[in-house]
Amino acid sequence: MARPKFTLKAHGIEVAVWENKSDRDDKTFFNMTVQRSYFDKDTNDWKRTNSLSPRDALVAAALLQEATKQVSVRTYSDDTSRESVASGDDNDAPF
Repeated sequence: MARPKFTLKAHGIEVAVWENKSDRDDKTFFNMTVQRSYFDKDTNDWKRTNSLSPRDALVAAALLQEATKQVSVRTYSDDTSRESVASGDDNDAPF
């Protein structure tokens, strides 16, 4: 099973960043997923969901913003990776 490039966690919220390659032009791009962990007292087990409360959504937004920054920093940290992940002729971030 594939593993995320990196994850960020806070207050039961986890953002995973996934690195992918385009089949068409072999360029690298990134996707992010958000999950919330909670303890189910009925089953006495930890579970995960994609459902977020308004408070959870604020935490997720902060984590997504930080993940976006980290993708940009990691991607553009050297000139060789910039060429392989830039979309088109401009310097857009690879997401």
